[in-house]
Amino acid sequence: MSSRNDSDTTPNSEPCREPNNLFRDARIRLFGTRESLAEAVNAQLPPAYVVAANDIGKIERGIVTEKPGQAIAVCLDQAE
Repeated sequence: MSSRNDSDTTPNSEPCREPNNLFRDARIRLFGTRESLAEAVNAQLPPAYVVAANDIGKIERGIVTEKPGQAIAVCLDQAE
């Protein structure tokens, strides 16, 4: 039996990560859809950055993205 680590990959060659269930639960409770959270985040960001619903899904799946996480945290804090 092998243990799961960062060197394991999924069929799409993405590193296996643990899902971020706390983030997902907060998103559902506070914003409902990924699109709604992405819109709120984009209102906090300079125009040079755009966060899409797909980026929110990647965060929920535990896949590291290059998008600014500070704006996402601000939106979640403001919604509570």
